[in-house]
Amino acid sequence: MANINGKAYGLTAMTRMHPLKTFGLRAVFGAIQISLLPPAKRGAIAVGIAGPALVAIGDGAIRLLIKFGAPISVWRPAHDIGARFGLAGGVATLAGFASLIAGFALLGAIVGSVYQPRWTLLGKISQIQTDLTNLSFIHFARWVIIKRNEFPRLAPGQPTENLNYDYLLFESNFNGDWEKYIDAFSDVIPGGMDNIWRWSVRYPSSRPITPFLNYIRNCQYDTDHYYSAYPGASTNDVLGALALESALDDFAESTASCSAEDFAKRYARFTVQVQNYIATTGAPPFPPAVSAARSAVAPQDAPPVTAPATVGEVSSLARPRLTT
Repeated sequence: MANINGKAYGLTAMTRMHPLKTFGLRAVFGAIQISLLPPAKRGAIAVGIAGPALVAIGDGAIRLLIKFGAPISVWRPAHDIGARFGLAGGVATLAGFASLIAGFALLGAIVGSVYQPRWTLLGKISQIQTDLTNLSFIHFARWVIIKRNEFPRLAPGQPTENLNYDYLLFESNFNGDWEKYIDAFSDVIPGGMDNIWRWSVRYPSSRPITPFLNYIRNCQYDTDHYYSAYPGASTNDVLGALALESALDDFAESTASCSAEDFAKRYARFTVQVQNYIATTGAPPFPPAVSAARSAVAPQDAPPVTAPATVGEVSSLARPRLTT
């Protein structure tokens, strides 16, 4: 089973989406990209879009009330702004609307640089990003939309596939148990999972967890080749090693010319300061279920398998066929 390499597990899942529903998912991905921008830019885009939209809605509502006989005067903010520049008609409206966008964007940039409300859509998405980052056992996670006519043809003689659905590819590398990993997604960021996968066919929602586990399990593909640069290290091990390297460089520079006695004191303090960065790395044994599965497909005269999967190992299980 090549999904496992040392302490790391590679998960690949592919779900079907109706082509029209990919537009909803692309909107979600766009909002995620905006939420990752610096605060000032994020505020400028959000307020620059929301502000003029609210003005347009208010303008339309007033026109509708006047049409039904409400005793109120016409409110044309975009046209009035354009008229101040000596313009008239539709040109004045367009110029005024552009001025509204620029003004609201500037206001959003100023406010966004000092205040980021969490109750807004981008604020909630940003919080989901923070919660996802705090799941420190995740090496990597990515979602990609593959349109039904974008699958590669490896040779001219390969038959052309006429698929009815677009596909959402999910790829992730993480440490630990598969079920606990999916359960953490469901527990920590259920809304984020739903917003991404709700566009897929027969998605059951991230809660309750059992249907969600079954859904991911049914859509999962076995990994034929899984490379890990540090198979014996978890994400926390790697982060600790980087912090230790930086601290050790600083320590070596600061003690280059000190006496032996002073060095011994500084070294004692240094070891206490970096003790949380030092981890035990190495390949752990397989979980019992995985060991049993590997033993079942091993030759009878082969020695028992106790080491983890190595780089380049090919799964003995056939890949499922892609159906429409």
